[in-house]
Amino acid sequence: MKNFIILAFIGITNFCFANTSHHSGKVNILKVFTVPLKDGFKCPAYLNNDNFSAVNYADISIKGARKGHKSLIKILETTISSLRSSTTLAENNLYYTHEFGGGLWYYDRNDNEASDNTGSVIVSTDGKRFKRIGSPTLDSFGGVGDGVTDNTIAINKAILATSSANEILIIPEKTYLVSGNVTGVNRVLFPLYSNTHIKGISKKSVIKVADNFTSKGDYRLFGPIKDQITSNITFENFSVNMNGANNLVHGSTGLNIRRAYTIYISNGNNIKLTKLNIMSNPGRNVIVLGNNSNHPTVTNVEITYNTFTNCGGSIAGNELQNDHSVIFSECDSATIAYNTFKNDKPINPSYIQNKVVTALEVHGSNTKVLKNKVINFTHGGNVVALVQNSYNNYWADNTFLNCTKLGLSLWSVAPYKNVNCTIINNVIQLYGLFGSEVGGIFQSTHASNTTSAFENLKILNNRIYSNDLVVRRNVWHGIYICAVSGADIRNNIIKNIKGNGITILSSDKNLQVSNVKILNNDISNTGLNTFGSMVYSIFVDNKSMSQPFNNIQIDSNVIDRPSSSNSLMRKMKLGRDGTVTDLRVGQGNKFLNLKN
Repeated sequence: MKNFIILAFIGITNFCFANTSHHSGKVNILKVFTVPLKDGFKCPAYLNNDNFSAVNYADISIKGARKGHKSLIKILETTISSLRSSTTLAENNLYYTHEFGGGLWYYDRNDNEASDNTGSVIVSTDGKRFKRIGSPTLDSFGGVGDGVTDNTIAINKAILATSSANEILIIPEKTYLVSGNVTGVNRVLFPLYSNTHIKGISKKSVIKVADNFTSKGDYRLFGPIKDQITSNITFENFSVNMNGANNLVHGSTGLNIRRAYTIYISNGNNIKLTKLNIMSNPGRNVIVLGNNSNHPTVTNVEITYNTFTNCGGSIAGNELQNDHSVIFSECDSATIAYNTFKNDKPINPSYIQNKVVTALEVHGSNTKVLKNKVINFTHGGNVVALVQNSYNNYWADNTFLNCTKLGLSLWSVAPYKNVNCTIINNVIQLYGLFGSEVGGIFQSTHASNTTSAFENLKILNNRIYSNDLVVRRNVWHGIYICAVSGADIRNNIIKNIKGNGITILSSDKNLQVSNVKILNNDISNTGLNTFGSMVYSIFVDNKSMSQPFNNIQIDSNVIDRPSSSNSLMRKMKLGRDGTVTDLRVGQGNKFLNLKN
């Protein structure tokens, strides 16, 4: 016999082990011990094939137990088929099985309804319910983590069983290949239900999509089969390899495989996605929360400490995929924090017209986007009111490196509006070596993107810069605003920008620009372009004859052209093609090494 280990029960003393193993009929006695019993007796939880531990506990009510009463408890080796077929198994014993990753079972005398699912519940011919001690694993439901066998059926069975019981499903440190068929209106491989909780042992716990899976068309890896309420979801501490290098988007436009989502939840609350490692997703989005409705349908969300690598159009050979956002959030009350988004190299936004690969796209309200790190994307983030109003969103302490198009893109489309948005303490590094127009914090002037003004916008304490000091033909902008009712642009550092430091320009729709404060900003070495235009530290120009700019204050800014610079930098241009009323340029502005 193998030497099975029973560790001490916390808070329980006076137990002993039998010195010998016995064999009795269909079961093999592994251990016999006595303990002081009481209702709610705590039994050690199963961890792996040959170890039982007192670290995790399951409540077990032993029939006939009385406080202080000593009773003989046996751990008996048997099989799942024996548990199902026997009518003589003692109720007070524990049973150990080797199949499906092994497990320790107890008889639950209080349950006469649970269905047999092999992984966490076994039902005998006389109706006894044997329950697994501890959380079941994918192997408990027939999963085979060899990187070759298809695990679609096993994972679906495991999710259904554990969500029905509100249990945690454990993914062992193995690679589970999936290649089955999608189902439902949403074309999902793994249907999600409320109370789904999936947890890996480490990043070595891997679910991997098979080669050529995108030949099946649009799909979602995890999601409800149709748009319905799916609440109380936890995904934690495992990896998903979407295998994008072997699932490329085909076609001349890149539009035929748009949805290869990893996680999709259209309606629900209490969603927690943490410590995931998601790589090589070839489709339009990785995580989608919401359903393009005019009010948030997903609430109370945490997306934290995840890592996303090489997604969408960043995958070699997948450059035709466009309009990609790693996280697409239409939530009320969400925290998106401490995540890392990384592509191997900067993305050429000119590969196809207006190519977009974005890390974060946030619609909805009351969302905090905090301390994320984004590397090598065309767009760091989209700050959006498109299908619903956006209120009280907060972007703080994020780092966006090598943005080849925009650091943060701001847009709002009527009848919806973006109100009380704060962008504070972010670092934005621009990369314009592909020749495209680049911007730090940029509100699009185009009529399709901006048809309503931001209200009470705060852009504070951000650092926007480039390490490229070469004078080039393309124009970059530090901060670019075209439609606001109330904007506080204060204490920002803007350095080495090809175009203007701060631009206030009218939109295509001639929307209002009013109550704008540009204060205490440090702007240096702008105008590094060959055109001779867009070379100003601060540029204000209303080209509309119908909508005046109103109440603009510019004061206490430090504007510097280093003596070694080749830039064409100038002080300010306060153009008045249209009407600008109540424009105040204070005496506190400082101009260093500038004559005009």
